[in-house]
Amino acid sequence: MFKVGWFNQNQKGIHFEVYIGDREMERQKTHLVMHVLHSDTFPGTDLQRDAFIRPFLATSHGIWKRWKGYRVSETTMTVLSSEVRFTDETLVDVLFHRFTQIQELGTIVDDVIEKALR
Repeated sequence: MFKVGWFNQNQKGIHFEVYIGDREMERQKTHLVMHVLHSDTFPGTDLQRDAFIRPFLATSHGIWKRWKGYRVSETTMTVLSSEVRFTDETLVDVLFHRFTQIQELGTIVDDVIEKALR
């Protein structure tokens, strides 16, 4: 999941994703992650990934801190991560809930990108 303007033209920009393959099916779990760039800089700019990550985490802290089970990283492209187990709840219901939560972060991502590019 991403929005226009998040430098995600080749799925290497800012986006939220879940991957479910054979390994995840075998382990009965996956992760919902927020990736921030697969490279050190924003495409077409000299802007470093860190120029987004630190302000984003500081601005959004009050939101993701109240969510149970999220891990945060200031030093990798996987900024937020949450394990999703395949349990009694259906996977679709759990993912729907998590994606509904992370929608709260969309305007913050937009604002931090805009400020960082100035």
